[in-house]
Amino acid sequence: TVENRMLLPIKPTPSSLPVRIQLNISSSGYVRIAIFDISGREMKIIADRKFSEGKHTINWNSQDNQGNTVDAGVYVCSLESGNRKEVRKFVIVK
Repeated sequence: TVENRMLLPIKPTPSSLPVRIQLNISSSGYVRIAIFDISGREMKIIADRKFSEGKHTINWNSQDNQGNTVDAGVYVCSLESGNRKEVRKFVIVK
């Protein structure tokens, strides 16, 4: 259900810089957040660490793992925590 989602809507969308990723962590634990392009290539690992319970905001500057600014287009934000996985699509404009 919507109330149980950990990965909240990405704002703004369409987005320029920065992309704001909001989380609602119900209990502390390990979380991995990554950005993929629409073809499934991993562009950036945003977080790969333990988060405390509560709301968190992460700003992504639209750079990939090599420090290059990504192109305009459709991207997917993936959150994994334990046996849960959530994804959200968003659009980057220039």
